[in-house]
Amino acid sequence: DPIYLSPDEDNLYIHNNMEATGLDFTDPSEEAAWNASIVLNQGWSFHADNVDNDKYGLIANDVMGKSHIVLSIIGGKLGLVEISYIMSYENFGDAVAWISDNNILHHLCRSKQYFGDRQRPDVDRLSGHWKEHASIPTVTILKQRIKEGTKTNFHICLLPHAESRQWKENKFKLLGVRVY
Repeated sequence: DPIYLSPDEDNLYIHNNMEATGLDFTDPSEEAAWNASIVLNQGWSFHADNVDNDKYGLIANDVMGKSHIVLSIIGGKLGLVEISYIMSYENFGDAVAWISDNNILHHLCRSKQYFGDRQRPDVDRLSGHWKEHASIPTVTILKQRIKEGTKTNFHICLLPHAESRQWKENKFKLLGVRVY
């Protein structure tokens, strides 16, 4: 069966022609603009992490996980929240993301247990690791939606290092958040 898009979805996905607000963590000149949206920051820093010192992002790196950041966002017309981040073949871990009115650390951030393949309606798992020998930006749209004009909090926290992984670091690099 063919997939049918609404006019708004067509504008967004096909024509990239939808109004969005966003936080761009890749551009140092934008730091003052997005810094005001930080509600809580535990263990995340803004810096470039490559040899040429020119690939910026909000980065958490802790084998124990629990690095948590809360950003204030306002719902757009479609209620979608898009997260862009890096996936890499080594030294990168996983994070969880969710939307909530509070700024309390989610119980999953404090746990060494991954929730695996179980689906949770309130939390999205973001994998920063893959097997290909390349580092690439990737995008995820959260399962949760925000009503247009509603001010709320976007949370992301680094999960503890998976003991099955061979490397010693546990990094997650956030590139941006856009709301449609």
